[in-house]
Amino acid sequence: MKDNEGRNSCWYVQVVDKYYMTTSLARRFYLREKLHSFRMGESKSVMENVDEFQWLIDELSNAKVEISDEDQAVFLLISLPEQIEKFDGRGDYILGKTKILARFEILDLIDALKIEEDENR
Repeated sequence: MKDNEGRNSCWYVQVVDKYYMTTSLARRFYLREKLHSFRMGESKSVMENVDEFQWLIDELSNAKVEISDEDQAVFLLISLPEQIEKFDGRGDYILGKTKILARFEILDLIDALKIEEDENR
């Protein structure tokens, strides 16, 4: 399929890739800055915050910037809102932002927060 100027759909895909999927230094720098300054909003649900965080990780991956699982867990932990510092979800731990958790512990925390959020509705 071609448009009035003889350009086919492949040409348009290349243009979109050039502008939106670029791996330029500026884009990588911008995405890294967003990751380092990412903070979970207290007005959003846990899932919305985690989805936004995962979107950012995916965008970095698309820009050929790999973030290790351990670093992702640290960034996610740092991004937690202040209210979560005092969270005692299951009665067996209290989270402080300075504690480094393994990725599976972060995922357990997210699951506990989802349960807590559902119970509060």
